[in-house]
Amino acid sequence: MWQAIWRYRKQTLGAAALMIVAKLAGVSVPLVLRSIVRDVQKGTDSIGYLLCGVQMGRNDEKSGHVHESECPS
Repeated sequence: MWQAIWRYRKQTLGAAALMIVAKLAGVSVPLVLRSIVRDVQKGTDSIGYLLCGVQMGRNDEKSGHVHESECPS
């Protein structure tokens, strides 16, 4: 097995790096959601800015226009 790992060391390291990135992404999603829930409970409008950015991106892709009036002020 070690001969195969050594022979394909670039691919093995690449696969290991991608597995670590996937694990970090999986762990970060609940942390981000918890932060969003806490902000909503406090009354901060950070989720509004997040959704506004997503919506602006969608508007920009469809029509080429960005509507800033939809964002919270």
